[in-house]
Amino acid sequence: TQCHLPLREAGAGLLRRAQESGSVRGDVSIDDLLQLTNAIALAAEQSPDDPELADRLLRLTLRGLK
Repeated sequence: TQCHLPLREAGAGLLRRAQESGSVRGDVSIDDLLQLTNAIALAAEQSPDDPELADRLLRLTLRGLK
């Protein structure tokens, strides 16, 4: 929990720059990204028989952010 605030602040700055450059949709929030990251990690942990799952979900997420 100690790293949550610095991670959130750093991520928000990166997200803002990506949105300003047009690389990421304007309606995406840092909270959205943190939830998605957590969801991908949990899905991968719960599916050890599918080592490619995290990569597939991340690619799908990245495409949806544009």
